[in-house]
Amino acid sequence: MTGIAFYFVGAVLFVTAMQMLGKAAAKGVAVLHAILGILLSIIVTISLFKAQAAADYFFPFLLLLFVFTYLPVAATFSYSLEAKYLGWYCLVQAQDR
Repeated sequence: MTGIAFYFVGAVLFVTAMQMLGKAAAKGVAVLHAILGILLSIIVTISLFKAQAAADYFFPFLLLLFVFTYLPVAATFSYSLEAKYLGWYCLVQAQDR
């Protein structure tokens, strides 16, 4: 299931890059970020219910890092918010690995 999730992550990252190059509107990209955040939340929930051993919880919690990235980015693009917070969050996220 995580393979499907990462396929969508790659697609949204590509569209976000196009937005940064000025080829797509921020509000349109925000919709994709919101859909991806919701999709990943569903995948995390299903994975947590299926988990049997302690090791089964690793990938769902790894996906939660993406959920907590894409939903705030969707809000930032939708409401034209300042995105400085995201840099600090990503710094902490990179240190967790």
